[in-house]
Amino acid sequence: MPGREMHRRLYLLRLPYYKGLREARRSLVLTRDMKAGEVIRKEDLMPKRPGTGISPVYTDIVVGRKVVRDLEEDTILTWDMV
Repeated sequence: MPGREMHRRLYLLRLPYYKGLREARRSLVLTRDMKAGEVIRKEDLMPKRPGTGISPVYTDIVVGRKVVRDLEEDTILTWDMV
């Protein structure tokens, strides 16, 4: 299976590159403390690094949703939080 081994090697070679992309991209972060059930407004969000959470591309989807649990300011949002 030379094809599989080649793909594995390419993956391992690119792994640092992809990790760098994750660190370079941004995530949506809360600008204030929020209580469970509060509705997220556009003013409550700010894009910040690292890119381990929801991408700012999805801001329009996140705005108007309720937070599931109490969250502190500067929390990187993930889909299970909204």
